Amino acid sequence: MTDQTNINFEIPVEALDQLFLQLGLNNLSPEEKQKLSEKITLLLKNKLIIRITEEVSAEKIEEIGGLSEEETIEKLDEAGFDLIAVAIEEGLRLRQDLMQSTSYIQGFIDGQAQS
Repeated sequence: MTDQTNINFEIPVEALDQLFLQLGLNNLSPEEKQKLSEKITLLLKNKLIIRITEEVSAEKIEEIGGLSEEETIEKLDEAGFDLIAVAIEEGLRLRQDLMQSTSYIQGFIDGQAQS
């Protein structure tokens, strides 16, 4: 599915700042934070698109192509797909994945420093 859903969202700045703090990235420059924020937002949006294609019929997906954001959300809701709940679920999963990756990388770095 190409991104024709017109689902536009932004992750709240506070949530991203908290994530950067938890990942140990709070010292990034504003430009670096902006770039990383854009990548995280795009990744989350792609995860939502994947979930839509997995859980919503092809016919319903065709219906939502080109609709406004509000109409898209309404059509998805009619199909039994709770976009907000899935966005929260995928956001939490993404956060957990990033935290695990960061922990692994930090352990590797620490191990290298001790060698």
